[in-house]
Amino acid sequence: KDVVFGEAVASCDRKCYRDSMAHSTFCLCPRGWSPWTLRAYQAMMVGCIPVVIADEIEFPYENSVDWRELTVKIPESRSEETISILRSIPKERIFEKQEAIKRARLAVTWKEPPVEGDAFHSTLKEIGRKRRNFKASTFTFWN
Repeated sequence: KDVVFGEAVASCDRKCYRDSMAHSTFCLCPRGWSPWTLRAYQAMMVGCIPVVIADEIEFPYENSVDWRELTVKIPESRSEETISILRSIPKERIFEKQEAIKRARLAVTWKEPPVEGDAFHSTLKEIGRKRRNFKASTFTFWN
């Protein structure tokens, strides 16, 4: 059986949920109430390819992670085609996405203490990118 909806175990706790994801090739990550999804991160951490079903999604660390390489993104209008879309992905492309997840995992992982290339450094990179080119001087005034 290549498609499972729900838990294989009736009372699936946190460990069971993580194990189920880790044994899956694809993990559904529909958008929730925010413009991003924690599910994509959870899927990445266990090596499952996130299947993002959201039109207006904001991915974290877009300067550090090429999300196109490690996810499948399906427009909400095509959500009913999800199974056929996933079945049409060649095995070599699946392998490439799984390898991309391994390479990108550090960029979204918070280490203690921080290490070069981890989420702390990815966050600093994002802040630096978003910072405005603004210089306050002694001649600047606003109220």
